Amino acid sequence: MPSVTFLGGPMAAEVTSGYEPDGLTTVLDLARLDDLPIYWHCGLGTCGTCAARVTVLDGEPRAMSNKERNVLLRAGKPVDVLPDQASWRLTCGYVLSGETLRVEW
Repeated sequence: MPSVTFLGGPMAAEVTSGYEPDGLTTVLDLARLDDLPIYWHCGLGTCGTCAARVTVLDGEPRAMSNKERNVLLRAGKPVDVLPDQASWRLTCGYVLSGETLRVEW
């Protein structure tokens, strides 16, 4: 079963959440379903407050949209998406589709 491991920020310990890909659930949705203390504001991919470092542990790295790239650049985050390395992504726009991820705030 695919999963997302969340760590950092205000969390005292890492938390791993399994999920069933439905084509709708985002990384931020999964964190909120688990009541994790994640800071976010709009949930629409425009403010950049939900940005986190995402590492794809199993599966293919996602391409970044121009909108996401622009929001991350405006927030002062690097926008390189590299295999096997943490890349800054907007968790509200990263739809889970079977990858196993590590998400660090």
